[in-house]
Amino acid sequence: MARRAWPVSTLEVANRTALAEARHQPPRQKLARSAYAGQLVAPTRTVVLFSAGPAWIRGRGSRQQPHWHGHAAFIDNLTARGLLVAGGPFADESGAMNILAGPLERTEVEQLYATDPFLMHAIFRLERVAPWLVFVDRWLG
Repeated sequence: MARRAWPVSTLEVANRTALAEARHQPPRQKLARSAYAGQLVAPTRTVVLFSAGPAWIRGRGSRQQPHWHGHAAFIDNLTARGLLVAGGPFADESGAMNILAGPLERTEVEQLYATDPFLMHAIFRLERVAPWLVFVDRWLG
């Protein structure tokens, strides 16, 4: 029996849209055609890297740090607004990483995180903001 061949990008977009609707979240960026014939442009995300700040208490995980509840509420708000795609601490407690939904400049990220209690109280320090071209994304499947 011959298998029907569908373009991968069409299936991925359909799956992402269906999953997003099921979760009541906006669908992810769709791949767009580039100026080069036959090539697709990857969606751009923003990677935000944090290091443990001077107020970080060694030997405690993120949830045992001062101001955890305020930080968690801040992160929940970013997620609810569709800005935060993924995030979490590094297992070695050296910091954390967030992946934001679209391309942002460092000044925009600094403004966005200005009210995060972990940054306000030096639990975390904002280390790096970098645009990220997503070539492979299998988190949904």
